[in-house]
Amino acid sequence: MRKYFRRPNVIALCLMLSAAATIQPLTSGRAVAAIVGTEQTLEDHAADADRARVSEFLAREDVRQQLEALGVDPDEALSRVDTMSQEEIASLTSKIEALPAGQGRGNNIVIILLLVVLILLLV
Repeated sequence: MRKYFRRPNVIALCLMLSAAATIQPLTSGRAVAAIVGTEQTLEDHAADADRARVSEFLAREDVRQQLEALGVDPDEALSRVDTMSQEEIASLTSKIEALPAGQGRGNNIVIILLLVVLILLLV
């Protein structure tokens, strides 16, 4: 048995396993648990709903055509919506909701211009 443990391969394996067992606790992250309040959950849900509303607005065909007419790539505008903060999304959603329905294309142009300005400011 002593001859087996004197072999260089076995000694190297033992040293590697000892080193791995020593280093592993130092490299693992800690888990942090916290209570998530109802308000936080509702805010997160509202932010997701607002982001979806803005994305749906930008996905409309008339909005896409207007963005292209202004020289803005509609797909890039959609991707930039994902990088906007919750406050920016909430502000943009309130502006979209404030538009009167069925008032013609004039208001759509104004909101599209506002969208383009906000998106380009984020760059």
